[in-house]
Amino acid sequence: MKKNLITTIFMCIIIAVSGLVIIQVEVFSTTKKQNDKQLSFNYTSHNPITISNDDDFIDYGFPGLGTAEDPYLIENYNITTNSEIGIYIEDTTKYFVIRNCYIDAYRRGIDIENTALGTTSIINNICFNNQYGFGIKLYQASFATIINNTCINSRDGIHVHTSSGVTLANNTCINNDYQGIKMEYAFNATIINNNCSDNRQYGIHLWRTFKATLKNNTLSNNDAYGINLRESSSATLTNNTFNNNNDFGIYFDSSPGATLANNSFYNNELYLVEESVEEYSSYTIENNWLNDKLLGFYLNINNVTFPNPIYSQLIFINCTELFVCNQELSNLSIGLSLKWCENVTVSNNIFKNNKHYGIYLSSSSGTILTNNTFYNDGVFLGEDSVEDYLTYTVENNWVNGRKLGFFINLNDVTFSDSIYGQLIFINCSDIDIFNQELSNITTGLSLKWCKNTKLTNNICNNNSIGIQLEISSGLTLTNNTCRNNRYCISLVSSSNNALTKNICKNNMWGIRLVNSDFCLLTYNLLQENEEYGIAIEDGSDNNIIHHNTFNNNNLGGTSQALDNGENNTWYDVKTKEGNYWSNWIQKEPYLIDGTSGSIDPYPLYERLKRAKYFYILIILPVILLTVLYAIKRKKKIKNQTSLPQDKV
Repeated sequence: MKKNLITTIFMCIIIAVSGLVIIQVEVFSTTKKQNDKQLSFNYTSHNPITISNDDDFIDYGFPGLGTAEDPYLIENYNITTNSEIGIYIEDTTKYFVIRNCYIDAYRRGIDIENTALGTTSIINNICFNNQYGFGIKLYQASFATIINNTCINSRDGIHVHTSSGVTLANNTCINNDYQGIKMEYAFNATIINNNCSDNRQYGIHLWRTFKATLKNNTLSNNDAYGINLRESSSATLTNNTFNNNNDFGIYFDSSPGATLANNSFYNNELYLVEESVEEYSSYTIENNWLNDKLLGFYLNINNVTFPNPIYSQLIFINCTELFVCNQELSNLSIGLSLKWCENVTVSNNIFKNNKHYGIYLSSSSGTILTNNTFYNDGVFLGEDSVEDYLTYTVENNWVNGRKLGFFINLNDVTFSDSIYGQLIFINCSDIDIFNQELSNITTGLSLKWCKNTKLTNNICNNNSIGIQLEISSGLTLTNNTCRNNRYCISLVSSSNNALTKNICKNNMWGIRLVNSDFCLLTYNLLQENEEYGIAIEDGSDNNIIHHNTFNNNNLGGTSQALDNGENNTWYDVKTKEGNYWSNWIQKEPYLIDGTSGSIDPYPLYERLKRAKYFYILIILPVILLTVLYAIKRKKKIKNQTSLPQDKV
């Protein structure tokens, strides 16, 4: 009987403990690269090649003398390896050619560093599956030529760094994780006849590259931009073709002195970011075509009317007294842009299916928007003061068949009827906004310099930004639903706001805080967002985040949230309860990405309850010891009572 009792107790303990143990089994399957055989059957297999000085060319026995007329030849090799680099050449002065090779390495297919001027030629190679690095990398290899190469499934197809006079011609760089071609700290590069398409960021990315020439390149279906120029002055872009790049065909950022001529754009366009009229004045933009109509770029013009629908995109910089009417600007990221303009009338135009904005206005006081029609896009109005917004006239515009609502200086007003296609509030307070449906536009609901306002039960789906708060405080967002937006809810320089029980599902980003402090985020559902469920950027401090449900955000990443701020708390201090994370490994704190080093020390189960197994694992041994002690004591007492009287 005693034996059965002890056995039963142990069995109960084993069952209880086993119920607390989660065994995660990861099954890894590997598949053989199907293209290897197809791409490499004409090559001779070879181990990785490492050359660190001129003598190594001779040691490998490569043909040639290392002169310009008779360079060393590295050719016709299949280098398929788990090593980091397929061909590595550094610190050489001899002429060499790498050609007709097939290279599949872990990080870099061909890596060239610190070679003498004009000695490097890389011709007609295939660099495949260098997923953690580059197909071809050049560092301090000036006047090199890279011609007729194919770079597929790498991080960057071709990466050029600190090299002048490099020529890239007739290369194919497709399906790479970042850029087809990336060039930084370079001078006087020539990039001609390359196909940089289907890359997951940019076709070509130039950063701090001076006086580059880009001609006859094809840039199609890249996830961000066809060509991205940042801090890269005096570039010349001619006769390039831009097709269906997701955001922009060309994005110029702080790259004055550019010449843009005779380029063709289809369903993507030009975007310029400069800090002054003088910098914009340094551009030469002429004879470019977008969807078979003119791309219009106008600077410093006055008293001009644009009545004819001959343009596919219009950009006005520092212009006054304009009248823009009867245009149809469609299928772009931004249809009409005005910056530092005054007294411009925009009337009777149609804006359709522009990804970000039909109209983008910045520092353009005195603007009149009237009788315009927007389909699946809308308006962005950017001014630096309430007084500037007061100079606007916005009336009788329609977004997806409903009114465009633009309100300034309202107080104590309720918006409950869903009659608006887009809502913009400037310097409003004590507003109740509920039951609105603001979908398939640019920014569904935007508030700037607003206070003490409630946003409840609104639906903002399929927008660039679902809800945006800018320089606003004391706002409460409750039970709003934002799906399939680029940004679900965005707070910019907005503090002391409360977000609770909102649904952010299937967006690119969930809730984002930029320079926003002392906000409370609780009981929100962050589900299946492509990037982070909650992203706290630099300058966003002292926020409290708890009892939120994070479910399958940022798949493939290490965390479902980001924290680059300071002193943000990812749990309720009173209850010691954090958030639910679908990828939480039990018994461990949840680590949050970002520079802050934040953690959620008290992760919750799916029903937002604290995990109790810590206490159970402590209590079980105590119970076991107590039971064993009771059994032992009972046995001792019984033995004592059963002894003969004379032994007692």
